[in-house]
This record gives sequence, C-alpha cells and structure tokens, in this order.
Amino acid sequence: MNAGKNVINMVLGLILLQISGCTSNEVVLFNKTTDTNGKPQWVSQGTVTLKSKRGRTFLAVGAASTQGAFSAQASVANQRAKLQAELILKRFFDVVSRDYIATGAAEIAGYTVQDVPQNVSKTTAVILPYMQIKEHWHDVENNMIYAITGIDYRQVVERVSEAVLINAGFKAYLKAQGNDIFDRIAIQR
Repeated sequence: MNAGKNVINMVLGLILLQISGCTSNEVVLFNKTTDTNGKPQWVSQGTVTLKSKRGRTFLAVGAASTQGAFSAQASVANQRAKLQAELILKRFFDVVSRDYIATGAAEIAGYTVQDVPQNVSKTTAVILPYMQIKEHWHDVENNMIYAITGIDYRQVVERVSEAVLINAGFKAYLKAQGNDIFDRIAIQR
C-alpha cells in the first residue's frame, strides 16, 4: 500500500515539476550573480558578444547618472543599452557580410561590398525590437543606474531567416556559418 502511495506521490511530483518547467520559455541570457558588494556581474562585464554554458548571446549595457529625476535617468540608461545593442549587432552583421563576400558565393547571389552597409542596417533593424530591457540595477553609492538588454543568438538567426527584405544568400550564409563566426569573435565564459 505504501509503495502505491509513493509511486503516486512521485508521479504527481514529476507532473508538477513538468508544469512549473513549462511556465517560461525565456532563455536566461546573463549571469545574475553579484559580487560581495551586491553589484551584478553583468554591470562589470558590460556590452559583450558572449559564449557561455547558457549559449551564444548578445548583451548590451547602458548607464546613466541618477542626478535628477530617477525615472528619466532610467530611461536614459535604457536608451544607452539599446544603442550599445545596435552597435554590437552591426559589428557582428558586418563581419558576417564580409566573410560571406570573401567566399565568392555572395557575388553569385547578387550581394556585393556596396550592399553591406544597407544590409547591415536592415538586418540590425529586424533584431532591435526583440531586444527588450531585461533588468536594471541602481548603484546608490555612485549615483548610477544600469540597464541590460540582450538576445539569444538562436533568436537572431530565426528572426533574420524570417525577414523578407534581407538578401537570401546572406540569410543562408548566416544560418550555415554564423555559429563559427560568433565563436570567433565572442568572449568565452
């Protein structure tokens, strides 16, 4: 009789674990640990193309002084994080574009050096709306507020592959070679 109850309890526990595990699909993009002073690791790390146990991630950090209206300064930190995100994405897509051109396959697909700036801008514009502010941290001691935004690399590839205005050859190259390019330029943790 006790064995039957144990099996039922175990099955119920597994069902509850399964249900609770399904409540969030969000990938944990950044390390939420803090140092001995309570400062999050992402604040010290800053904007980075990162490869870790969690996967491949673009992370961007913005900061602003909290002199003045706190909500206005938080907004400034958010905007600075988004600007950092734009820069890091543009750099990545520029590298992918130039590697693609170097293969010789780009010319066949009608993609040339002259297309790079416009394609980089279009591709970045596709991704930026998906990079929402994930967290804030207020450094009371130094009167600063920090904001972090990020996106998982797999989401980037997925969103780019769905985009209509981006060169098809570039999209195929990103899907085939993007992981290797990311790994070449990323910080490993």
